[in-house]
Amino acid sequence: MKTLHFWDLEETVIDSWQSGLLANVSIVRDFVAKHKIKEVTIFSFAIWDEKDLIRFDKEFKKMLEDTFEVKIVNVLTTEQIRQTVCQAMCAQFDIHDFLSLWGKKRAFVEFCEAVHPNTHTVLLDDCVPNILHHNIDTNSIIELVNVTTLFRRDA
Repeated sequence: MKTLHFWDLEETVIDSWQSGLLANVSIVRDFVAKHKIKEVTIFSFAIWDEKDLIRFDKEFKKMLEDTFEVKIVNVLTTEQIRQTVCQAMCAQFDIHDFLSLWGKKRAFVEFCEAVHPNTHTVLLDDCVPNILHHNIDTNSIIELVNVTTLFRRDA
């Protein structure tokens, strides 16, 4: 089973979208080394649309790739995530309802079940519980890892 890694941005690898200072550098570097991560996809609600995507590519992508020695292979916008999840669930939420009602945990699980069957997907984030979710129907393993607990778990 292939494994795909996804990263949140704010409070996970940068402090905020506004300042863009690196965060949790040693913790994330250790996580990358331990799991031999070479490629990541950004799964962040900070990137709402194409305008934010352009800013990410210009200001953050190279810095993150160089700092963590990974290749960022994809960056999902919040709108792309919302559309994918709503289509898979036969639901319709505007972006504000989606963010407030679904949240990151449910959005990631629903997104991965719809897009990545037969895959182990891992989200590194600061606001998710540490969960391992196995969907027997899609043969998918969806793992959520809270970056703020890594130093405690590995100690």
